[in-house]
Amino acid sequence: MKVFHRTGILVFALVGITLMVGTLALSLVAEYMYQPQLRALHDMEDLSKVQRAKLRKVSLQNRQLITLVKVREFLHENRISLPPGDVWNIASSIDRVAHKYHFEPEMLLAIIHTESAFRNDAVSSKGAVGLMQLLPSTAEEVAREIEVEWTGDQILRDPEINIELGSYYLAKLRDRFDSLEAAVMAYNEGPNRLARLQQANAALPTFYRDRVYGNLRQSSY
Repeated sequence: MKVFHRTGILVFALVGITLMVGTLALSLVAEYMYQPQLRALHDMEDLSKVQRAKLRKVSLQNRQLITLVKVREFLHENRISLPPGDVWNIASSIDRVAHKYHFEPEMLLAIIHTESAFRNDAVSSKGAVGLMQLLPSTAEEVAREIEVEWTGDQILRDPEINIELGSYYLAKLRDRFDSLEAAVMAYNEGPNRLARLQQANAALPTFYRDRVYGNLRQSSY
């Protein structure tokens, strides 16, 4: 009886091994037969990735060119003359941060025009510096939040850094007041003062806001 039992186990094991070997053989045959098709699919996936990357690059370049045209048109309409290199630096910075912080490029153009008339070296009577006229104390705090190395007030004369810090600050105000229009007023008045006026239901200062939106209408087409 034990012999039959052992024989049954052996037969069962042999059948299992045979099935495993057969399955392996079939998978090897299938892989061999369909290898060209698998390679073709892999090549198609690689090609698709390359094409998507090229499309993203073309889309980015087109967006940058559109922003550059808008900057040039805006400067021309307002009779502001800048060296070509400065125009490109400002346009590329505006395009990048507008996309990053979800602004229309025209809004940043309007802020810059209102604040500094596109002068990198502009300094206000209160000590605000650069294109978007940031107070060094505010700029240093903002730089720390977005991990931009702060090396002193002079970095605010760099168009790329100034536009980055100013745009982030405007986006932060927009989030705080849940309104771009209120953010524009807070950018000029200061967020704490605007909050106190809102809380007291007092009349809000609109002169600066009206100037910005007037410049915005000029830059929109």
